[in-house]
Amino acid sequence: MNTACPPFMRKSQTAFIGLTRTQGGAYDGNAAPGAAPWATNLGVEWDMPGVAGLTLSGRVINTSSQYVDNANKLKIPNWTRVDIGARYATKVSATPVVFRAGIHNLFDKNYWEGVNSPGTITLGAPRTFMLSATIDF
Repeated sequence: MNTACPPFMRKSQTAFIGLTRTQGGAYDGNAAPGAAPWATNLGVEWDMPGVAGLTLSGRVINTSSQYVDNANKLKIPNWTRVDIGARYATKVSATPVVFRAGIHNLFDKNYWEGVNSPGTITLGAPRTFMLSATIDF
């Protein structure tokens, strides 16, 4: 275990977005399409005691509802997604290697992820499994 770092780390981010004026004034006071008023990410990492190099991680992402159109008549609902993962740092024949595994959208929730442009929305990805290795040479 790395004693320079605590075995448990938290990462968080929150954003608030507001809009009150538009060009020409046609939509003054309306929310901008695709601009969720609130977006929050909370992540944690835990270095497993007794297993040098093993770190478990988790993340919760929450995005508030957002309007799809300039007139604020169409709205997609808020959503929350949970991701988990693990990484293992080791050496293979004296070469540093990091193995990673993760699951995005752990509970396989169906949701509208966001608005790309007025009138165009994106469906959130289903449960996704990922494996990777990074080799330093």
